[in-house]
Amino acid sequence: MQQFCANFARTLSFCPALAYRRPMPRRPRLQIPGGVYHVTQRATDRESLFVGPLDRVSFDHLLVRTVARYGWDVHDYCQLSNHFHLLVTTRQPNIARGMQHLNARYVQAFNARHGRRGALVQGRYYSGLVETEEHFLVVRAYLALNPIEAGLCREPEDWPWGGYGGRGKIVPSPDERLRRFVADYRARREYLAVLALRDVSGL
Repeated sequence: MQQFCANFARTLSFCPALAYRRPMPRRPRLQIPGGVYHVTQRATDRESLFVGPLDRVSFDHLLVRTVARYGWDVHDYCQLSNHFHLLVTTRQPNIARGMQHLNARYVQAFNARHGRRGALVQGRYYSGLVETEEHFLVVRAYLALNPIEAGLCREPEDWPWGGYGGRGKIVPSPDERLRRFVADYRARREYLAVLALRDVSGL
């Protein structure tokens, strides 16, 4: 055993990188003026981002203020239980600063209401560029149907804490084109789920 330790120490002396490896730096976020982003922010571990109606109302108010402060255009959004989605256009390359502001203010208010301390959101949120009209519509359909898949409602218009069922309080109510797209998107997903079940069951 002593000989093994000595050999290992000599190996480290010849190759310092084995003794200490720096973590790879995170790649900087792509931030562009006029960028359309689908953003997802999750809570840490098994925490809930929204415990009661006051949390949801607080988030809505903070979202409106953040959008105004940073000059964003919000096209859609959706609160779930342990995460939320945004679909926004940033007129300036400031998605990172805006998200930092929104998350920090929300966590501060949430902790004060619930008598807790510490982190509430994961440090790294997802932000993906939406570059085509079809992708834009798919994201909106996904956000509309997400509360159904989470077991929070039965129809997309029944969920008031998002753009589709929010009755225009933050984003305009869905027009007929979006309603048709969401219905078709839902039907396709349900059909594919049936096919997958048949493959598994052998029917």
